[in-house]
Amino acid sequence: MKMLFIFALLFNSIYAISQFNFKYITADDGLSDNSISSLYRDSKDYIWIGTNSNGLNKYDGNKVTIYENIDNQPGSISNNGIRYIFEDSKNNLWIGTIDGLNLYNPDSESFTVFRYNSDDSINNNTNYVTCILEDKKGNLWVTYNWGAGLTKWDFEKKDFIRYRIKNQNDDYYVNSMTSIREDSKGNLWIASKGPGIYQFEPGTGNFVAYSDSTIDFGKNLNKKLCVDKNDKIWIGSLGSGLYSFEPSTGNYKHFKTNIGNGINNNLVSDIIQIDENNLLIATDQGGINRYNMVSSTFEYIVQDENIEQGLNNNGILCLHQDKEGILWVGTSRGGVNYYNPKEHKFKLYNHTNKSNSLSYNIVGCIYEDSEGLI
Repeated sequence: MKMLFIFALLFNSIYAISQFNFKYITADDGLSDNSISSLYRDSKDYIWIGTNSNGLNKYDGNKVTIYENIDNQPGSISNNGIRYIFEDSKNNLWIGTIDGLNLYNPDSESFTVFRYNSDDSINNNTNYVTCILEDKKGNLWVTYNWGAGLTKWDFEKKDFIRYRIKNQNDDYYVNSMTSIREDSKGNLWIASKGPGIYQFEPGTGNFVAYSDSTIDFGKNLNKKLCVDKNDKIWIGSLGSGLYSFEPSTGNYKHFKTNIGNGINNNLVSDIIQIDENNLLIATDQGGINRYNMVSSTFEYIVQDENIEQGLNNNGILCLHQDKEGILWVGTSRGGVNYYNPKEHKFKLYNHTNKSNSLSYNIVGCIYEDSEGLI
């Protein structure tokens, strides 16, 4: 007979979740910077990594290729501040920077830059791209900061069609758009630095506002959207935390900072749905919050030097789940952290409401008898 004693960790609300075993891609592996602003895995399985101020990186699994802006050199990327990376259904790779939209040319490994001139006398910087989306009809939409609004890319004319929200007291802020998402019905939802969120009607060019005077998103704050599989809209604010919006009722809900029952940090930088029941919420200096939409409970994936292969930084700026289910995490100082759920699979025995389940979830000892029973 053999006895094995295991001292189990009590994973309460302040501990990291142990099943996320990360690997890392950092400047030590060739990245141009460890501050990551955008991530995307394309149809050729390259991992594209955008940095805050040091250009674009392409990772092929072994080496990193860096693309940077070079003054007066045609074909170089328009700016080193990368904000969004997206591949459309025609396998065109689009790179949004703080100064222009770029189309990657794989044959020459160069970029075609698209900018448009502002007709707004109060705003000279109209090419700060914040988000890119292809809708179900194949239209490409691009949102811009600094009051520049929304554009639709005309593939035939290779030009922009511009849309802006009008007749608002804070016109500049509502047209500083930060995120665009599409629901299952084809409705486009837009977040800006103004109050509430908007539904955009492409046929009319109208924006329908959904706001609540009791909900304070804060002014001039970046907001990110996630539309879940039930068409509920989740809103992350870089300063006032996490919200949800139910289109059928028009009701907002604010998830306050509350360890165990809420998010652990109000600086929400990104939100994605990773499976039927769970959201991952990226926070700057709060790690990753996992929210179970069925049980309405939060867990936290945070940096802990005592946990091997844990997050290497708590400043999380972006999240991307690829077609294989691999989670890619962009950090503010730790480069890219990535987790492949297929590499580590365990069968979990825990306490449930079933009579034959484990009696309690804290396990302090495991014993194997002479017949091999545990």
